Amino acid sequence: SHTAELKVSAGESTVSTAVAGNSISTPGALAGRTFTPTLGFGTAAPTVALNAGSIAGGNAGGNLSHTNIQPFLGINHLIALFGTFPSRN
Repeated sequence: SHTAELKVSAGESTVSTAVAGNSISTPGALAGRTFTPTLGFGTAAPTVALNAGSIAGGNAGGNLSHTNIQPFLGINHLIALFGTFPSRN
């Protein structure tokens, strides 16, 4: 059997207001109830040049159209609304 529980805590919660230009979520470390935000990227200038072969650019796709639809699966089904139905046992 299942017992649904919702634990209630009288502890504090942290609330912040979104700032324009910031990311939606802030990476960081959580130790107990103390959250320390960290940068999700490095601020130092890059010291290595990128390999020109690994940089994609130009005409990707050749300016051709493509289909853009959600995945789907066609299923044949029949629902009986009237008549004599088989027993369930």
